[in-house]
Amino acid sequence: MTGRRRFRHAGGLLSILVANLYPLVGVAALDWSLGTVLVLYWVEMGVVAVWAGARALFAERQSAGVSHHRTPLRELREKRGGVTLWSGGPPAYLRNVPFTVGLAGVFLFIWLCYGGFLLLQFDLAVAPTGRLVRTVALGGIAMFVGRGVEFVQSYLGEAEYEDVSGRMVVATPARHALLVILLMPVLGSADGLESTGLFVAAALVVVAKLGYEVFNYRADRVGDRTSGLWARVFGPRDTSAPPPVVETPAGTPDDTVRPSTPGVLVGGVLPGLSVLASRPGYVAVIAAVFGLFWLPALAVAVLALVSLLVAGKIAVHYAVYGTVEYRRYGDAIVAYDRWLDEPQWRIERADLTDRDVPRRLAGRLSGTDVITVRWGEGRDGTTTKVLGPFDDVDDAASRLGLPVRETTEREPNRAVFAAAVGIALTFLVIPVGMVVSAGIPIGEVALLGAVVGPMLLLVLGPLLWVGAMNV
Repeated sequence: MTGRRRFRHAGGLLSILVANLYPLVGVAALDWSLGTVLVLYWVEMGVVAVWAGARALFAERQSAGVSHHRTPLRELREKRGGVTLWSGGPPAYLRNVPFTVGLAGVFLFIWLCYGGFLLLQFDLAVAPTGRLVRTVALGGIAMFVGRGVEFVQSYLGEAEYEDVSGRMVVATPARHALLVILLMPVLGSADGLESTGLFVAAALVVVAKLGYEVFNYRADRVGDRTSGLWARVFGPRDTSAPPPVVETPAGTPDDTVRPSTPGVLVGGVLPGLSVLASRPGYVAVIAAVFGLFWLPALAVAVLALVSLLVAGKIAVHYAVYGTVEYRRYGDAIVAYDRWLDEPQWRIERADLTDRDVPRRLAGRLSGTDVITVRWGEGRDGTTTKVLGPFDDVDDAASRLGLPVRETTEREPNRAVFAAAVGIALTFLVIPVGMVVSAGIPIGEVALLGAVVGPMLLLVLGPLLWVGAMNV
């Protein structure tokens, strides 16, 4: 270890020591109560999560052992390449965005619940003195700045991001929050004690937390990893793997085909609206309907949040399909991201096991088609990729050397459309007629529709989908 790195590690340990001893100073000299100490730890939980989200974006190694169904924006998990945010800086990888977004959503919920618990349990709603507010705010700002300096000097400056994955990084605030929650009973037992008893309880908590901080610091930066129960519960675990390498054939591609931008945007609308089909989306719809008639500010806030989420899903869909072009090198097809300047995947035409042109509602609306290709079987499973959408799918297939099998796209059946829409209207007219005849106020009708709508949609949804596919 060089003298400069040794100095940095010593400075890092010193900052950990000062940050963890600050609550003791508050109890002994600044007239802090139990609730004040816990509020400071609550602030620290948020600070750790914020910087973990920033760290996760730059993690170079791939996250291993993560189910695609357990992360938001999972479409980005397979994106290769990153974006350099400033000159000379490391790239931020799109494949790590799901971890940062997931951390923000889950941890924000836990953090706010914990803050609400502190507010109720220790009666923090009573206005504290200006001195307490200033000292706690000073501690929170110092923690934020200290973590930021560590992020710049150690994580970026010493390229620590090269050895971690996004999953490893976002596990840090989870372990930190677990420790704080486990230490709460120790401080809780001191509630109502004299200053000496509170100081002793705070000292026990500080020693335990200081040991955790030093242990993780040495494990992350010095490589001193021990075994045992403590290490298994609170120690960092290596859940990383080298990012996959996609080799691009030498030379100039024989042909290049780009997708239709309008087709990509139209295709992103349905995934964007899928936000409303989730449980949070259902709650948001009910809240918006309630606010529309009784609390307009709530309706505006919910609609703004939902619009932001829908726009985000559309942007993710465009990032997956809109920036990619398909290059043919002889018998090889390479999906190449123009924005990230990275190949995404490669397949030899001889390895393809299936290819077709599936029916899509987005395709009918935008006048485009996609090509679905599959390869692989056995233990590794089948890989499926979607090419397009293309304005002229036959021309794209010919240029890529992919003569697709007989298309599954059939002409619309007007009789099926009429039958599906007719049955859907029948199911819809009966409850609407009952509500209208009963003379229920419009506000209650809207709220009733938001509550009963999902159950009715189980019947109407498939019928309307069949009808839309046969327009």
